[in-house]
Amino acid sequence: MSALTSTYNAVSSALSEALHPVTVAEVTMRYVGGSHTRNVLENLFDIPADTEIHRAIRRLETLANRERLARERLHHSFDPNRLLALLMQKNALEKALAMEAA
Repeated sequence: MSALTSTYNAVSSALSEALHPVTVAEVTMRYVGGSHTRNVLENLFDIPADTEIHRAIRRLETLANRERLARERLHHSFDPNRLLALLMQKNALEKALAMEAA
């Protein structure tokens, strides 16, 4: 019975680790410049540090698409610096996530 229990515990812990969502805070604390990325996400784009990383990337894509639409419509609110910042932060998170997976 103890072998079955230990197997169950091993499988359970492996599943919980695999299903554990990786947050922005966890990813950004592991690379150089991560604190800057985390501060920009929190202060400029209202993405909290406890947000799941894939959700944060999708949010940045959505914000960048809105900014592109403003550019196409020649809207007065278009800010090219904001678009660049969105794309840079999205790339930084994607690179951090790739480093995490490797």
